[in-house]
Amino acid sequence: MQNTKLLALLLSPLVFFSMTAATAQSVPPILVPEIRQGEKLDPITLSKIEINTRIFGFIAETSKTMVFYNPNQRRLAGDLYFPLPQGATVSGYALDINGQMVDGSVVEKARGRQVFEKIVRQGIDPGLIEWVKGNKFKTRVFPIPGRGSRTIAVRYVTDLVSADNGTSYRIPLNFKDEIKEFSIKVEAVKAASGPVITGGKLSGFAFKKWRDSFVAETALKNIKLTEDLVITIPAMDRKTMTVEKSGQEEYYFCIDDF
Repeated sequence: MQNTKLLALLLSPLVFFSMTAATAQSVPPILVPEIRQGEKLDPITLSKIEINTRIFGFIAETSKTMVFYNPNQRRLAGDLYFPLPQGATVSGYALDINGQMVDGSVVEKARGRQVFEKIVRQGIDPGLIEWVKGNKFKTRVFPIPGRGSRTIAVRYVTDLVSADNGTSYRIPLNFKDEIKEFSIKVEAVKAASGPVITGGKLSGFAFKKWRDSFVAETALKNIKLTEDLVITIPAMDRKTMTVEKSGQEEYYFCIDDF
């Protein structure tokens, strides 16, 4: 049985995100393995990705669950570099352990590093997500079994961008290689009118009324994605305070004050 603990690293509030839009959208997630001297390895590939986005007024929360495949015979350790859209903030991180997704715990940066090093000395394989240059996050992944896969999930929150015709949200879909399995679901919660796809096209992806929301979803195989998906919600009145209740009896609120 794999002996693994999982940590997530919370940034200091004094850290400011500064990343150009071009950089935010141009680099796909990549898992870089450690290579021994003189060794040649086949690259670790992103074989499956599942995206779920919920839009609440002027805020969107997106989760990306990614499966990486190691085509090499030996098990590897590697670093996942995960670029975020401009202005995004990580709100969750999970790693598969013994076949189940385990959520990370949020700790202060200095404390997170101390705990990480302590766990390593105990001979336990930890997971750690941390902020690196720009708006990129890095997480250590070990082990990545030979001819096997690891699953990583990252969740982040982003403001929608105001425009003359409403507000828009961009989902980065610029992946270098073909994806074997791809699925996406976007829900605009209690939107007054149906969202419009203004950038990027996906087969079978169109918004339909569902209860008091609008939902679009599709699942595709062996697809090469090179264009970001842009969703625009027609103009609506800005509310100073918005409160939503989730299915788990939790309440979420947003204060919008300029």
